[in-house]
Amino acid sequence: MPNKLRIENFTRLTEGVNFRFLDSMDDLVRIRDGNGEILFENKSMRNIVSEMIKNDKRVVRSAEMFFELYSGDIKSKVTMEREVEIFGKLYAVKASPIFDKESIVEGYIEVYRDISLERSITKQLYNTNRKIHNDILLAKNIQKSILPKVKNFQNLEFEWSHIASEDLSGDLFDIVEIDENRVGIYIADVVGHGISASIMTMFIRQSMRRILQENHKLNPEEAILELKEMFKQLDLDIDQYFSIVYMLIDLSENMVSYVNAGHNCMPILFNDKRIAIMHNKGKLISNLFENVSYNQKNIKFNEGDKILLYTDGLTDTQNFKGQYFDENKLIKWIQKNKNEEHIVDDLVKDLKMFRDLEQKDDIAILLIKKKEI
Repeated sequence: MPNKLRIENFTRLTEGVNFRFLDSMDDLVRIRDGNGEILFENKSMRNIVSEMIKNDKRVVRSAEMFFELYSGDIKSKVTMEREVEIFGKLYAVKASPIFDKESIVEGYIEVYRDISLERSITKQLYNTNRKIHNDILLAKNIQKSILPKVKNFQNLEFEWSHIASEDLSGDLFDIVEIDENRVGIYIADVVGHGISASIMTMFIRQSMRRILQENHKLNPEEAILELKEMFKQLDLDIDQYFSIVYMLIDLSENMVSYVNAGHNCMPILFNDKRIAIMHNKGKLISNLFENVSYNQKNIKFNEGDKILLYTDGLTDTQNFKGQYFDENKLIKWIQKNKNEEHIVDDLVKDLKMFRDLEQKDDIAILLIKKKEI
């Protein structure tokens, strides 16, 4: 409905001849003159008025809508808007001025649109979104609480960082004490983000802790095969999967045994003299693959050695030129900063300075340091 409706002969229109199309509208429509006298009501409006009379409700708020426009010398030249309740329904009302040839306000046309259902749906969506938001905050707090609390194990020290691209993350790492000389450490990356990915991280944590704490004799390959079997029992579609690197550190043997189940970010072993990629390959934890096996590798882990575990959110970070903080850049960074006291904190700081675009993926970083005794 335009704000300015020019009419040659205002009184002629009160006969209703030129307003038959208004009677087919569900909206309530009426026309008043500049003094507030009602000159025309469409069928929908007449039905409402009939209901008012039937229920002895001739005087209701709607009858007084915009009445301030018609009192005294007030002649609003702009469309006025209100919301009003009539018989339990909420209406959005607009009163648009009608002008004569000299642009003098001659009357007003009022349109009442029922927005009860729209407002009800909006309220339901708001309440639903608020509940989802509260659930996400709860899940976020739970996810934070399941991150490891262990900072030391004998002469091992741990540093880590966990940065979610959304409120909830699909990345996870954990440190599980097995006995007085052995500790199990893993990092996992679940496909996707959000609630479903966060639930999967909780499954991984609970399953791995159960596997490692109930059977201390399992080697890394056996532990991951057990995890895959527990995942299989969930009977999920093949689009649900995750990668994981699991390491068993035996301090009595100065040995690290590890397997890689589809994790494309190879751990990095470094010390004062060298940097080495801990290459290993294996299938993702997915119901797509059956009868799999994992290649277990063993390396010496000496005093002064460090192992960096991370997820691909780190190496997928881009700068304003579209360049990635890829594996080569990471290795060069390690070469420059390998003797710093707080390596992970420094790495995260430099990563934020490097990044120009919005973080699109979760980032998890875990550093294992073997100190001199």
